[in-house]
Amino acid sequence: MEQPEPKRRVSLATKILIGLVLGAAAGLACNLLFPAPAPDALGDMVRGGFITRGQADALAAVISAAAPIVDPLVALGDMVRTGFITQVQSDAVGAVISGRDAHARLVWIADRVMNPIGQVFLRMLFMVVVPLVFSSLALGVATVGDLRSIGRIGGRTFLWFVVSTAFAAVIGLTLVNWFQPGVGMDPDLALKLREQFQDQAATRIDQAAAGTGFTIDTFVNIVPKNVVRSAGDDREALGVIFFALMVGIACTQLGRAKVATFLDVLQGLYEVCVKILGYAMRLAPIGVFGLIFATSAKLGLPLLQMLGGFVLVALGGLLFHLFVVLGTAARVLIGINPILLFGRARGLLITAFSTSSSNATLPTTM
Repeated sequence: MEQPEPKRRVSLATKILIGLVLGAAAGLACNLLFPAPAPDALGDMVRGGFITRGQADALAAVISAAAPIVDPLVALGDMVRTGFITQVQSDAVGAVISGRDAHARLVWIADRVMNPIGQVFLRMLFMVVVPLVFSSLALGVATVGDLRSIGRIGGRTFLWFVVSTAFAAVIGLTLVNWFQPGVGMDPDLALKLREQFQDQAATRIDQAAAGTGFTIDTFVNIVPKNVVRSAGDDREALGVIFFALMVGIACTQLGRAKVATFLDVLQGLYEVCVKILGYAMRLAPIGVFGLIFATSAKLGLPLLQMLGGFVLVALGGLLFHLFVVLGTAARVLIGINPILLFGRARGLLITAFSTSSSNATLPTTM
């Protein structure tokens, strides 16, 4: 009797990719069904001779009135009955009001339902970053045992990060200065993007203003004054890494017999973090769906099309760095087939692409 073939399970990377595609498709579809109204719809009607300036001023007051104090649609009906506007004009303005309300509900769903779902997924990843990085680095250093080996590995790692970061910076600067994707951007598009991301931009500006630039203090600040505070500050992540390295080196110097219990605790902490990470990654398809839906529903296809030049330049730079720089390094330095490497890392790459967060990818990388 023939045994039935076992069902092939869909990989997590495939599920995340499906969530990404479905989130983008659903968000764009909702934006097409409930588009944002024109920023100056009444002004367009005046310029087109459809209504007068006096009618536009009165209608603007009606549109901006807050229900239930004033129901805009009821007020339009009163204007029709008094002869202030015609039924055709009322229908046109009513369509603007209905479209505005429908788009507002879509934005509410994106901000209050879909984005929080994605944020819960991201926060579960962020939650295990510090303990996972600390336990894995401390265990790794303590396991190596030989300080000279640790020094060689650390030196090579530092050199690799410097070289790869330099390549990424050169690629990015070259593409931006060559193609200049932001030149000639439509003013309305620039205004909408500024409103969309002004909070994030303000946060980045404040963080940059709080820094002192790349000086000797940059290296001094690697050594944390308070490792607990560093653990809660994304800008001081290097402090946690430095502390973990010092703990691992100290364990190596003391000898395994004296720190066996402590290393067992670190091993247990690492395994617990990995388990929690597994729980978080189960939410990845839903979380990615929520994040992509919220973004695409608010921006919409027309806006994304106008940003097409910037998107193509950014993606081109990322793909060049991934396949050319990192692929060459994988072949030359490690001797591994780049296609095989990228295939194994596809879940990590999709997570990085969909979350746009290096912190979100750090736990999955570890």
